[in-house]
Amino acid sequence: ASCGSEEDPHLVYDESDFVFEVNQENVDLTAFFNDEHTLIIDSTNVDWDEVGEYTMIVTDVEIEEDYTIPVIIVDTISPMIYVPEDFEQHYDIGAELDTSSITVTDNSGKNLTFTSNIYDIDMESVGTKSLILIAVDYSGNLKLVTQEIIVRKVIYPEIDINTFTITDQSVTVEFSEIDTAGYKVESYYRIVKGYDVCQQGELTDTFTFEVTELIPNTT
Repeated sequence: ASCGSEEDPHLVYDESDFVFEVNQENVDLTAFFNDEHTLIIDSTNVDWDEVGEYTMIVTDVEIEEDYTIPVIIVDTISPMIYVPEDFEQHYDIGAELDTSSITVTDNSGKNLTFTSNIYDIDMESVGTKSLILIAVDYSGNLKLVTQEIIVRKVIYPEIDINTFTITDQSVTVEFSEIDTAGYKVESYYRIVKGYDVCQQGELTDTFTFEVTELIPNTT
């Protein structure tokens, strides 16, 4: 409601304007008054860091009149959960889920509760999981974030040349990092003939090996 005074009709304000978020910075209280007189605003009784109901004193210098105006500090903003863009979503089976890069902030500057289902996620089975992050501030404002986690099994690529029909002197093999079953291809490969290891080395997406070096006199 708009408020004024019979003695000073120039002091016009709306009490609903004096509701502020906790820790709100750079509040210009003079902007809420429509007055041509010189005003002195005493807001020392207002604790901007604490939710609550307070009062401030506004003095009209010209007519030497004091006005007591209620000020309400509220907290309606939920905490912020920050998951960095480079957050690791892929984990090898049996690995430990790392959430150390995830941070939580709140405008209140007060203690908050941060929980997750990290210990309920089965890291021993391949598949897509949901990491649930929940932050609640001291006023009860809640923020929930769901992050996808992919658990995959590491496999060691092995090519058995007994399974190839050799029509050339070399064979090209292609690998993708993750196959449709959720497996992760290890960075080293091995070429075998039966139980004998003919060659092994570091894996690239596509590589070629010389068959004649592995199977002498093969046509």
